[in-house]
Amino acid sequence: ISGCSPLTVDFTNFSTNNVFNNWDFGDGNNSTLLNPSHTFNQGNYKVALYINNGCSYDTAYVNISVFPLQIIDFSIAPDQVCINKPFQFTNLSSGLASSTWDFGDGISSILTNPSHSYTTSGIYTVKLVGISASNGCSSEISRDVIIKSTPVSNFTSSSNNGCIPLSINFTNTNINSNFQFWDFGDGNTSNKINPDHIFQTPGTYSIKEVSINLNGCKDSISHIIIAHPLPISNFNINVSDVCKSPLLVTTSNTSIGAINYTWDFNNGTNLSNLNNPIGIYASPGNYTISLISENVFQCKDTSTIEISVSPILDVSFKLPDNINCRNEVLVFNSSVNFGDSVIWNFGNGDFKKGNPVWYTFPLPGIFDVSVVAYGNNGCTDTSSTSKITILPSPIADFDAYNIKIDQKPSGTIQFTNHSLLANNYTWDFGDGNSSTDIDPIHKYLHNSNSTVTLYAVNNYGCKDKLSKLIEVEFFHGLFIPATMYPGHHAFGVANFVPIGVGIKEFEILVYDDWGNLVWKSTALDEDGRPSEYWNGLYDGNVNENGNGSGLAVQQDAYVWKAKATFLDGSIWQGCPNVKGNISTSGSLTVIR
Repeated sequence: ISGCSPLTVDFTNFSTNNVFNNWDFGDGNNSTLLNPSHTFNQGNYKVALYINNGCSYDTAYVNISVFPLQIIDFSIAPDQVCINKPFQFTNLSSGLASSTWDFGDGISSILTNPSHSYTTSGIYTVKLVGISASNGCSSEISRDVIIKSTPVSNFTSSSNNGCIPLSINFTNTNINSNFQFWDFGDGNTSNKINPDHIFQTPGTYSIKEVSINLNGCKDSISHIIIAHPLPISNFNINVSDVCKSPLLVTTSNTSIGAINYTWDFNNGTNLSNLNNPIGIYASPGNYTISLISENVFQCKDTSTIEISVSPILDVSFKLPDNINCRNEVLVFNSSVNFGDSVIWNFGNGDFKKGNPVWYTFPLPGIFDVSVVAYGNNGCTDTSSTSKITILPSPIADFDAYNIKIDQKPSGTIQFTNHSLLANNYTWDFGDGNSSTDIDPIHKYLHNSNSTVTLYAVNNYGCKDKLSKLIEVEFFHGLFIPATMYPGHHAFGVANFVPIGVGIKEFEILVYDDWGNLVWKSTALDEDGRPSEYWNGLYDGNVNENGNGSGLAVQQDAYVWKAKATFLDGSIWQGCPNVKGNISTSGSLTVIR
């Protein structure tokens, strides 16, 4: 008889003896059904049942109260959202005892102002059912909400851990995304689809990918990348005597944060996993020692040290001769393997660098000669000592004096020997002549200076020499021979050779006893000496050298005539004849 609008009431007729039934629902509606049902809206109604059997009637009444429905409403903010983003529902109703929400995705709530997010896109109908606090009547209202499609972030990485510098390739596998943003967790970002990134510092990094579509919806996902630290590889070495073979290298491992070690001594044989191994080098050369240090994460670091292994020096020599003379220039030559320089010790306080070297012992005696070779890294090798005997040597010395005749130069030089410790002498006068006299006298046939050399020799066969430039004072003269003997072994006897020096102009003529000219000459050399001679031949002609070229003249007496002017301007006065008189002509006897 009471309820909330719309209220449907079922009526049951208990009348008796009735033939006709008529219902008046009090809201303007009627029914003749025996047991009708009727729906009433809000209000109070008096329902009457009229019955009739044709002769009488009766009426029964009942009151129906229909309570009004509560007015309810709600708002939604925002209008549209992305998947997993919440709507805020605000209940605008009043006077409700309770509220029940149905979000259309199988989820409900009894909160007054709930928020709700959807996991899939689409259109959902949200219904609010409210119970009136005054009469307990239930009212409801529905509205649709739109959930926009949202991207799904996801990615893979080439590795999830490794050693720094750790290079990672990221592969984007998101869905329904138009843009992406990467945060590598180390302060670096990227907007590439499939970025690469290098982690330089050890640590744990959360890699976040944010995916965005054209709806403006976002999704993100994070993965962890671990960058492991590197060990610090380092070591020191201690080298044995670098000048001896084999060379031993002792290592001192100073690596930090490592548990495994791999050594390579670069010598073809030494590989080691010991902490502090020893390297052995039997051959010279440049080598790189490397240490690979590995930590618990299998991260590695490498350190190296360069070493130079010097070849083993070997030096030896042989004396030029065991016995030598003082002041003799000796050549010392050593045999050196792998040496950069050689220093000789001559046993007398003198040293000399080089190979070979030239050395002269200044004093006689017996000396110990040795040599030291220097190589790489300060390596040295010293030869065994050899004794050398230096014999006394003479000291050559002399003076020279021009001899004058009647206070005039004669071209004759007196040599005075001042040599010491010598007993044999040889003089080279510089004009093709020599002498073994102790103090020789030599006549020069020219007016130029001559280099005179004296060779002095002692009983040991040791020699010394001295050369001096001797000034031959100017002199002049002319000598005409009186005989010639063609065929003699001596050139000056076999030919008619005028001898002179210091002559400026000269002419000589030879006649037979018939007055025929058989030879003439005017030739002089650079020293003013006659440079032509007569060979005793004549055929009626005289050639360009003043000689006949045909028949030998017969044995006879011939006549010569000569004239000469000397370089100092004086005139030749002639030669003394058989009578002792000075004459510019004379007799020439040809002997056969």
